[in-house]
Amino acid sequence: MGGDVIHRANVVFWLFALGWATVKATATWQRVLVSAVVVLTVPGFFDDAARDAIVVGGMLALVWVSSVRVPTAAARVLAALAGASLYIYLVHWQVYPHLEHHIPWLATVLSLLAGVVLWQLVERVTPVVVRGARRLADVPHREWSAARPSALPQDSVAGASSGSTNCLATTTSVEEWARIDSTITSATRW
Repeated sequence: MGGDVIHRANVVFWLFALGWATVKATATWQRVLVSAVVVLTVPGFFDDAARDAIVVGGMLALVWVSSVRVPTAAARVLAALAGASLYIYLVHWQVYPHLEHHIPWLATVLSLLAGVVLWQLVERVTPVVVRGARRLADVPHREWSAARPSALPQDSVAGASSGSTNCLATTTSVEEWARIDSTITSATRW
């Protein structure tokens, strides 16, 4: 297996599963079991003893430490990083590899910064998109059909004798629009 083996999904899946288990372990026996798996399987995975130690320590902290008091300024920075963690993960693949071997500390800082910027962008753009979707959801069905040049003729609307089952040609009730609006609203509450 040539290439970048460590980043392949089949290689690191266990690490994601183990991370999930560290968060879900609540009973003492579960915590002990997860701790044992962490201590037995992580060392040697990264071929870097310092990195192995940080990952093991972090996972054990997730298992055994329920909260940590930090100064207010640090809490703000940590809260921003926590809020942006998904975006940091997604963006770091575009930033980190280019500087990883030359200036690793800068690769890390830029990856964190790029993730926070993307997070803030998504946080600001999402409400605009949701408002636009809601405005579209408020347009009555007749206006949608008139606006679509490919709208089907009236005899192919669901329930007509032609037997058409094209869901795009069916009418949408007020209740369905309310359900769609509710789904959009609940999906955007993070």
